[in-house]
Amino acid sequence: MPMSNLNIHLYTFCYNEEFLAPYFLRHYLPIASKIIVFDNHSTDRSAEILGANPNVFIKKYDSNNEFRDDLKLAIANTVWKKSKGHADFVIICDFDEFLYHPNIAKALLQAKKESYSVIRCRGYDMISDRPPEKQGQIYHEIKEGARNPEWDKMMLFDPNQITDINYNPGAHWALPEGNVKILKHGHEFKLLHFRYLGLDHILQKHKERAVRLSEVNLKHKWGRHYLYDDEKQREIFDEAFERREIVI
Repeated sequence: MPMSNLNIHLYTFCYNEEFLAPYFLRHYLPIASKIIVFDNHSTDRSAEILGANPNVFIKKYDSNNEFRDDLKLAIANTVWKKSKGHADFVIICDFDEFLYHPNIAKALLQAKKESYSVIRCRGYDMISDRPPEKQGQIYHEIKEGARNPEWDKMMLFDPNQITDINYNPGAHWALPEGNVKILKHGHEFKLLHFRYLGLDHILQKHKERAVRLSEVNLKHKWGRHYLYDDEKQREIFDEAFERREIVI
C-alpha cells in the first residue's frame, strides 16, 4: 500500500522494460498512490505486467517507433500539472531510475514541514557484473554504484508550489519556477540509476536503442552514447566498475 500520510504521483516512461518492471513495481508501489506510465508501444510484456496493478495507469504515446527525447521532454514538463491539488509530491523518472531513502515518508514530511518544494537527489550509476536474479528489491541485491553528478536530478517536487519545472532533454537539469526552495542532497535522497546490470545487458540494450534513434536525437546529439562501439562501452563500464562503492 502507498504511504497513507502522503499522496505521491509518479510519472515515468517505458519501452520494452519487461525485465525491470517487477523490480520497478516492488519499489514504487509502496511509495506512490498513482503510477502513470507513458508506454512507447512496447513490443514485450511491459504493459501487461504494469497494467495488472490497479494503481498503475498506462498511457500510450507514439513516436513512429523512434527514440524521441523531444516528445518525452514535452510530456515530462507538462503532464505532472494534472497532479496539482491532488498530490503532495510528484516523481518524474525514467524506468531505470529508483528514488531511494531509508525512511522516505519521514524525510518527505520533514521536507514539507521545512517548505522545500524541490528535492535534488544524489545520483549514482548502480553497477553489477550480472543482472539481478532474486525476487526482492533490486537494491538489496545490487548495492554498489559509482557516483555520477549527471544523475543529481530534480525528480521529486511539490506540484502545488511549482508552476513550471523546465527540464532539459534527459531531465538532467531543471529551472523550476514558482515557490522554489531546493533541498540539495539533503536527508539522504538518492537516485539509483540501474543502468549497468552486467556488460552484456548494457551492450544489448544500447544496440536496441541505437537503431531507434530519431533524426531529432541525432541532430541534437541526444542519446549519442548509444552509438558508441563495444570497445568504448566496455571502457565506460570498466571505469564505473572500478569506482564502485557501497551506496546503500
